[in-house]
Amino acid sequence: MKYSAPLDGIRALSIVAVLVNHANGGLLPGGFTGVDVFFVLSGYLITRIIGGDLDSGQFSFREFYLRRVQRLIPNLIAMLLAVLAAVAFLLPKGTSATHGMHAMWTLLNGANIFNWRKLGDYWGVRAESSPLTHAWSLAVEEQFYLVYPLLFVLLWRWRRRLLLPVLIIGFLVSLAGNLYLTKKIPSAAFYLLPSRGWELLAGSLLALVIRKNAPHRSNFAAAMGWMGMAMLLCGFGFIDETVPFPGYSALLPVAGSVLLIGSVEIFPQGVGRMLSARPVVAIGKASYSLYLWHWPALVITRIMAVQLELPMKTAAWAGITGGILLALIAYHGIEIPMRKRGEGRRNRLIWIAAGAVAAWLLSSWLVLRPLEADRYSRFDPIVFSGNQYDTRWSSADYLKEKKSAHIYDVVSPPILDVWMRNRWREGGLIRRYGSDGRPRVVVFGSSHAMMYSRVIDELCQELQIPVAFFGVVGGGPSMFEATADPSYKGPFESRADAKFFDEVRRRFLGEWKPDLVILIDRWDSKYQADSLGVSLQDFLRDVRKDARRVAFVTQVPVHIGGNYVNLREVVSARTSSAADPLPLLFPDNKDTVRRLIAERAERVARVDSLLRVIRPDLEFYHADGSIRYAEGRKFYYMDEDHLSDAGAERVKGLFAELLTGLSGASRGLREAK
Repeated sequence: MKYSAPLDGIRALSIVAVLVNHANGGLLPGGFTGVDVFFVLSGYLITRIIGGDLDSGQFSFREFYLRRVQRLIPNLIAMLLAVLAAVAFLLPKGTSATHGMHAMWTLLNGANIFNWRKLGDYWGVRAESSPLTHAWSLAVEEQFYLVYPLLFVLLWRWRRRLLLPVLIIGFLVSLAGNLYLTKKIPSAAFYLLPSRGWELLAGSLLALVIRKNAPHRSNFAAAMGWMGMAMLLCGFGFIDETVPFPGYSALLPVAGSVLLIGSVEIFPQGVGRMLSARPVVAIGKASYSLYLWHWPALVITRIMAVQLELPMKTAAWAGITGGILLALIAYHGIEIPMRKRGEGRRNRLIWIAAGAVAAWLLSSWLVLRPLEADRYSRFDPIVFSGNQYDTRWSSADYLKEKKSAHIYDVVSPPILDVWMRNRWREGGLIRRYGSDGRPRVVVFGSSHAMMYSRVIDELCQELQIPVAFFGVVGGGPSMFEATADPSYKGPFESRADAKFFDEVRRRFLGEWKPDLVILIDRWDSKYQADSLGVSLQDFLRDVRKDARRVAFVTQVPVHIGGNYVNLREVVSARTSSAADPLPLLFPDNKDTVRRLIAERAERVARVDSLLRVIRPDLEFYHADGSIRYAEGRKFYYMDEDHLSDAGAERVKGLFAELLTGLSGASRGLREAK
């Protein structure tokens, strides 16, 4: 295939959009759609290359895949080795097994499957804190390369007239799958080949139908190029994480890419002249290396900034800058030399194989190496039973998917007999204690509600009070957030599910008329003091006719290390023996927000007798403002913001007082009747 400079210009446009989006999403919220442009371009190029080789009678599967290996694998392996070294020596040891396993899936071209099963939402915390999240798109392309060439060559040689119809059918089936999965399972639609294949096939179809005559001047082709450019820029600027994606939204960057690629191939002098500028082409040629290296550098820099208490925005731009420098070094020092054919090719392939083996062995070591979260065995094993009260996923999924969870010795006895996906649709998790099975206590909230659910459950069983749990991991709503904010999706697969979640809870509250609704959440991630006050008052108005009392549970302090740090690792690192005093650990910079939110809730409670405020947070501060995270052998925190079972047990008395009063009041009413 003849070299086309404007195609490198399109690569440059796409990679710059991705880099800006990852460094600061607010500057270019839809920059991540640059990956869709790469997909279309890959489908176009692979079809042109294979078709050209078949036309000339020179096509060889062996040569095709060797070229792919030399072009893509050396830089990928270098990036993996660098990431694994950073994981081993710079990042918290508790995260090493997860990152090691992610690297192994990447080597097997299955990073997209790993992301879907283990990281979830592309914009979620787990995906944003993994240095290999970006490998999903490489896996999609590699999986396409494994299937498409075989199909294309077979049809070309034996049923050429069926080639175009078969690709059109494949395009339509994949597009339909994309639209269906985006609505039903968005994370699968985002990561997996069946729902992304249509984007690559769009490029393939373009390669088949584009004019085969020499490039010529065409006003229509020129207009087509500028229209495609405008569509891409609109996608970069206006598609964001609140828009269901890929879905219908992906049609914009895909159609724009088809128009732009077709234009520059037919009429290079139009928009192609701008895309052929030397600096633009240089960026495009290094785009693969830039994509490989920028994201790991960005994530690792952010994690280090959290540990060193440095500004996150500064860390982001430092990470992007460092990633660009590493990418340029790898491009000139690894990618270009290793993709040469001719003399020395066999040795280069041996080096590639050796690098892959080294990356696999290092990944395996990180997965299997002993962990030292509690080096001196000064604490009892961490127990967290909250996952059993998640009404969206099955019991097993929460701790398997939770980042760094493997560092805990988690004991979760199966106190419940039945596990259901999306159990909230049926009224949550209902424990029908006592003679009357109608829930008199209802617990709303996120994983913060789940961390108290065991002690609430035990108390309700002791007092014979029927209780229903509506906890949803991943930021599940405590109040009617989807009703108040039409763009709210929360941890659900779609905004429709989030809205339906509100409708289901309203319906069951109306049926049950519970004596008590308990609200528990990580309030600082959703509210400031003023907005919390407004939302809380709105919620009280909504449930006044259905609930006799609402309890607002304040949030415990959050460790400054954030999602990247395990507190027991921190304690072990700052002490030299089990006899050393516990080091002081302090809350993050949202501590003032949490205190103001608690004060605002108490202010609402003073003027509205429906509300009562419960203050477990006060139990987890020392007089100097540091966090009371452990005492004796008890470790009160499961991670940076969730209490372990031992922590929840410490404040069990607060819930006992709340529920005992409820039990006594109701018993007195029954006796009076």
